[in-house]
Amino acid sequence: MHAYYRHAVAFALAAILVTPIGCDPDAEQPPPEAVEYEQFMLYGLAANYWGNPTIPVCWETSGDATEKGWVEDELTSARSWSNFSNVSFTGWNSCTTGFDGIRITGGTSMVVNGGLGELSDGDSDMELDFSSAPQNTWTRCVENSLSREDCIRTMALHEFGHSLGFAHEHNRSDTPAACTDSPQGSNGDTFIGDWDPDSIMNYCSSSDSLSQGDQLGVVSAYGGPFPGWSPCSSGTYPCPTKVGDCDVESDCADGTTCVDDVGDLFGWSSAADVCLADGDLPFPGWAYCTPASPCTTGLGDCDSDADCVAGTICLNDVGAEHGWSSAADLCVQTVATFPGWSACSAASPCPAGSGDCDSDAECQAGTVCGNDIGPTFGFPDLSDVCIPDPGYSIFR
Repeated sequence: MHAYYRHAVAFALAAILVTPIGCDPDAEQPPPEAVEYEQFMLYGLAANYWGNPTIPVCWETSGDATEKGWVEDELTSARSWSNFSNVSFTGWNSCTTGFDGIRITGGTSMVVNGGLGELSDGDSDMELDFSSAPQNTWTRCVENSLSREDCIRTMALHEFGHSLGFAHEHNRSDTPAACTDSPQGSNGDTFIGDWDPDSIMNYCSSSDSLSQGDQLGVVSAYGGPFPGWSPCSSGTYPCPTKVGDCDVESDCADGTTCVDDVGDLFGWSSAADVCLADGDLPFPGWAYCTPASPCTTGLGDCDSDADCVAGTICLNDVGAEHGWSSAADLCVQTVATFPGWSACSAASPCPAGSGDCDSDAECQAGTVCGNDIGPTFGFPDLSDVCIPDPGYSIFR
């Protein structure tokens, strides 16, 4: 057994068996309750994931200002769990009476005591090795020839994984025979996909940073934000719903589809492509309209005029005007000629595909006034055209 991560993380949780440190490594492991996403990597105790992903952190011990600064910087950096998910670590002050969150002691070990994730008292108790030479003690640091600072930073990433509710990857029952490190500490209740040989939670990995599986796994446990460009890949890391960036349909898990240019719906770049399940689609359907099944007025998403029924055209990028992604394209009615500037009025409202309008009141029921979209219809620049209202009953 490696000399690193010797955790004293025995815990009691109803209906979950625990393998305490020092027990027979061949002891029976509890099976997972569910497999969530086929290829995502991590071994989580979903029952103890934090209910609020904004997690306060405090220090139990005084002194060690330099080391504390390294840990805070690492856990709020681009390398941290928080950079790839909705998790954020806040506070970082001295612990006070009644504090709930992650409580850290500067000591001589690397351990999360009491169990994985958020315990029943609202805490997670951690110890980090701030001794003079931890880089000579912990195998992950030795194998990567890490400096004292980088060792403390890297080991903190691992320990915070436990505080988030992630068990050792090599504790899993599907660990291959080639990984000979003994199970240690508490087990999870959920296999998040296949065994990850590169996880920072895996003793059989010498990685000093989060693997791609770690990054996607924390998203599956705690939700977005955007993990990065093209982390989803066919067969290896297919993404679940609301995760990206994907490039093709096979980059997404079963039951989801790769939707182009919808990142702005999630606070990311509008160019981000995201895997979405049908229930998460913000529109009747992306690429919903096809030449074989063309859409009528007011439906989408279309990609070309051939995706729309006769007498309509595909109006590009009007979704932002209706609270959807700016990439949403609608099938709308066409008119032969531009009636003229301010041709529409409240007394004589225009139908879909006609203009120029100045307000929604100048468009017929079921339509709204779309600003500066005339060129899409072959009308003059800056002309405003009545287009279908997505909230109207015509929409599915």
